[in-house]
Formats: sequence, C-alpha cells, structure tokens
Amino acid sequence: EWWKHQQVNSARRDAAAAWPPDPWLVQSKNTVVGHSERLVEFAGVSSPVSGVQLNKRFSLDPLHPSRVKVAAEVINIRETENVSWDIWFNTRVNAATNVYVPVDGESSLRKQTPFSDSASPLTYAIKDNVFTLLTPPPEAGKNERSGKFFIQPSQGWLAAFNDDQLLIIQFPLLDKSLIHPEQGHIELYMRYTGDKPEQGLLELEVHAAYKTLQPGKRMVAEETWILLPYLGGNDEASRLSFLQREIIRLGALY
Repeated sequence: EWWKHQQVNSARRDAAAAWPPDPWLVQSKNTVVGHSERLVEFAGVSSPVSGVQLNKRFSLDPLHPSRVKVAAEVINIRETENVSWDIWFNTRVNAATNVYVPVDGESSLRKQTPFSDSASPLTYAIKDNVFTLLTPPPEAGKNERSGKFFIQPSQGWLAAFNDDQLLIIQFPLLDKSLIHPEQGHIELYMRYTGDKPEQGLLELEVHAAYKTLQPGKRMVAEETWILLPYLGGNDEASRLSFLQREIIRLGALY
C-alpha cells in the first residue's frame, strides 16, 4: 500500500499502486550524521508519501571483523496522523546463490505463483528442517522461473553460499502474529532465465514487526551480516555440514 496513504500523487493513490517504491525513501540523498572508523549513520529525508523519515546505521563489530550490524529507524513525521508500516530489509544476490532457511516444515511456507504466463514456478526442498531453493531449467515452453516464498523461520537466521563465501544474516526471531498477514518474516524472491541462474536475481528479504506509530513516535529494526570464507565442497551435504557447525559456533546474537 505504498501509495494509498498520501496526498502527493492522486493518480497513484486512486490506482492503489503498489509500485514504484517511495522515491523519498529510495532515491533521495541521505545526510551523514555520525561517522567513525567503525560506524556510519545516515539521516533520511521526510517523506510525504510514507509519512516517515528513514534513518540508517552501519557498524563494524570491534571484536569480530566478519560482522556488520545494520539498523534502520523509522519516525512518523506527520503532525496529526498515525502511520502503520513495517521495516523491510532486502539483500540482493544472484540466483546461483544457495540459500538456506530453518523451518518447522511445509506449514512454514506460503508460495506465490509466477509473475507471468511465460514463467515456470520456483522449486524447493526441505531436508532436516532446512528450506532451500532449487534452480532447475524452466519447463518446456517457458523462458524463465520466477516467484516468491513467504517463510516463517524456526530460528533467527538465513544463510547464503556463493563460491567461496558464506553470508549469514541474523535477526530477532518474531512470532508470526507480529508480521503483516500479507508479508512473511522471511521472503525469498527469485527470477532466472534458461539454465544460467547466475544471470538471475535472488532477494533475501527480512520483515520486522508491523506497527502503528503515533506522530513523532519511532521504531527500530536491525540485522547482523556475517561473512565467512567457505572452502568446502560444492554439494549440499558439505554446505549444510559447514553451516550447522558455524550456527552452533556463532550462537544467537539476539
């Protein structure tokens, strides 16, 4: 509902447009308000579309050089109206990335159909309560695979292997009741063409709690990125074995 709660563009509002994103939040220049060797803080501009100001903070862990904490703060800048939103992190990688999410089984998933008639649906597997996307070529007569999974994870992390690197994103695990019903705590969007997933796109999305803010009130969400070298085999058993050891070693950050 990006354009339904504003008076700036009546055509977008009347069309109940879900696209494009709020340009005040996505395209405006931010102001650096804090900066040190291990920290940078940005203040965004006030958006008449979303009714909020979005501030961002990136900080390096002084004890663990592989970790970066990413925080976002939303402030209701409207004088008399409440606003209701959630904070949404989106990390983009290519579709050849092997992604893993801990789940409690099929009941943790909701699947979105392909976005065009020329696309095949996405495929996946669940093994030992870990979800992963698969990348077979599109079905005969189709030119791509695309779609989205909405996932309620069983633990506060997702993991992505690409070549000799492992990215783990940790975040506070929230009850499903706190997530907007049209969203997922984790959302995985993927699109790729033919038999070359490395040319496609995979989005690793994490939604925070959906909240209503009174004028002047704020909310904050954060996640931690952990980047590790991976020198194991290019097979699922090797990746999962390494991942399980690292998750135990790292422990829960939240």
